[in-house]
Amino acid sequence: MLRKLLFLVLGLPLGIVLVVLSVENRAPVTLILDPFTSDAATAAYTVSVPLYLLLLGTLTLGVIIGGVTSWLTTGRWRGTAKRARAHIHQLQAEIERLRGTSAAPTEAVPTLPRPRRNAA
Repeated sequence: MLRKLLFLVLGLPLGIVLVVLSVENRAPVTLILDPFTSDAATAAYTVSVPLYLLLLGTLTLGVIIGGVTSWLTTGRWRGTAKRARAHIHQLQAEIERLRGTSAAPTEAVPTLPRPRRNAA
């Protein structure tokens, strides 16, 4: 239910905006990939692409770079969580081992007598 609501609130308007952007910006633009030349006729590396492809391509590249950066910066926390899980499993195994040995005592354990209550 929440997934459908998120799609309707975020995905559908975003999709409509992307379709309108693609339809309205079909004119080709020249992308000069040579940083030392400003003239498109003499530039060594030029690409002519529709503007919407350029915009969507840079948006996609930004999302990928952001995701990779986020994944790399959280690596320390993932490692800490992995070590903590391993330690928890080790402690749980030790608890089970100790419960198993205390459930069947091999010798009688001395106990103190019950305290008497004075009737006042």
